[in-house]
Amino acid sequence: MKVDLPQMKASFSQMNVDLPQMKASISQMKVAFLQMETSFSQMKVDFPQMETSFSQMKVDFPQMEASFSQMKVDFPQMETSFSQMKVDFPQIEASFSQMKVAFPQMEASFSQMKVDFPQMEASFRK
Repeated sequence: MKVDLPQMKASFSQMNVDLPQMKASISQMKVAFLQMETSFSQMKVDFPQMETSFSQMKVDFPQMEASFSQMKVDFPQMETSFSQMKVDFPQIEASFSQMKVAFPQMEASFSQMKVDFPQMEASFRK
């Protein structure tokens, strides 16, 4: 068992290192979603302006053009958000794959402990 504990601690310490990375990735994704929401809410503001434009046609075409140009500004922001998310997913996958590596190690440690318990029982009975 003395041999197994350091191995288990090593496994857990690897997992502890991965979790902050995952949290960082998730918080970056939350930031990206908020940016997207902001972009969509700005677009929602533009649509009522467009409706007003249709009712007053002649006067409002410049306003409509302005609305579309604002939307063009928002789309790159959204694209940026998506590209940031694409960067985050490999990080998360990397974290999970590292954890997958850690779990077999832990399982190995536990299976070794299962072997040790009968030995311990035998020694106590003596």
